[in-house]
Amino acid sequence: MNKTSGTAAVAMVAAMMVAPTANADDIPNREMWADRYLSAVCPSNAAGERVAKQWNKAYDGRRIVPWGTPTTPGLRKAFQRKSKAEARAGMRFARWNWPDEIANPAARLARGFYHDSGVWQIRAEYLKVRRPWGKYADTGSAATTMRIALGLPPANSADDGC
Repeated sequence: MNKTSGTAAVAMVAAMMVAPTANADDIPNREMWADRYLSAVCPSNAAGERVAKQWNKAYDGRRIVPWGTPTTPGLRKAFQRKSKAEARAGMRFARWNWPDEIANPAARLARGFYHDSGVWQIRAEYLKVRRPWGKYADTGSAATTMRIALGLPPANSADDGC
């Protein structure tokens, strides 16, 4: 399966998870909920982009570095900011009373943001690249489900709303 067909398969499964008859028009105040979704997700995504820039700067674009390689202060600061952005997104997702059609994926995303905040905090505290650094929550299908239901473009697309 190539990447394109894999992405299409995930989107198809996610669309089925929303509800058998749900579509973007079924959600009351859909645009308001889409704006809320993006107001929580976009700062976290931007913080992730800053982490990627600091990583590339620290390690000359290498994706993998040996365990024990020192981290830079700039990279640790980016990890800390990503942790805070994830925590804020989790708080937003948890406090909003999402419509029934998307309440379950929203709760899953809230838990994922909180979990990932801890992973980024662990990374911020270590002075060296180490194992284990923690594993991210698998929230891709929940995010896809919400994006479809809210009529938002796919994540990581040229115009993903952020």
